[in-house]
Amino acid sequence: MLRLGLQSTNEELRRNMTLRKETNAKIEKIAAWAHKYNVPFAVDQIFGLPYEKNEDLIDSVKFYNKIRPSRVVGHRLIYLPQTKAVDDAIEEGRITEADRKKINRGECGDWSWLNTQMPGANSGNGINKYEVLVSRVSYMYSLLPRKSAEYINKKIDAGFLTSEKPLSRFRIIFVTGISKLSLKNINLLLVIAKRLLFHRFEKKFFIF
Repeated sequence: MLRLGLQSTNEELRRNMTLRKETNAKIEKIAAWAHKYNVPFAVDQIFGLPYEKNEDLIDSVKFYNKIRPSRVVGHRLIYLPQTKAVDDAIEEGRITEADRKKINRGECGDWSWLNTQMPGANSGNGINKYEVLVSRVSYMYSLLPRKSAEYINKKIDAGFLTSEKPLSRFRIIFVTGISKLSLKNINLLLVIAKRLLFHRFEKKFFIF
C-alpha cells in the first residue's frame, strides 16, 4: 500500500509545521494515478498541530473525500527529541524547558491536548468541543473506505462535523476502532456476542 504522509490538508500549516512542501494539487494527481492503476493508498493526518483550527480538520474530511484514500490514519501530535519543532514550541511558549527534558527522556507522548486548551474549546459542562470534533472527524475518516462520496457530503451538509454532541460509545469503539482490531480479537467479540444472545434466549424461554 502506498503511504502519503500529509499530516495536514492545510498547505501553509503542513509547510510551516511539518516542512512538507508538496501542494494539495500534487496530492490530487498522485491520488488520481493510484486510482487509475488500482494502487491502494493511505494518508496520515496529525491531530493537534500548532495553529491548527477547527476548520482545518473539517476541511481535511472534505479533501480526503475528494481524493478517496483506502485509509486515513489519524495520529496525535508527538514532539521528537532534539527537533526544530521542540525549539519552536518553547520559543512560542507552548511548552517549557522542563518539558524538553521530559521529551528527551521519552517521558512525554501526546501533545495534542494543548489544542484542548484553546479559547472556546470547553463548553462549560465538562465536554471539550475540540475532542468532540476530533472524534467526529475520526469517525468520518473511518467511513471513507466504505461509503460513497455523496454519502459523506450529505453527512457534512447535515452538520455532522459541526455538532458539539459527543459521539456514542458504540460509534467510537466499534466503528473508529474496528480497523485496529486483530482477526483474533474480532473472533473473540463474535464468540462473546453469541454467548450473550444465547444467554438472553435461555433466560427468556427456559428460566421461570
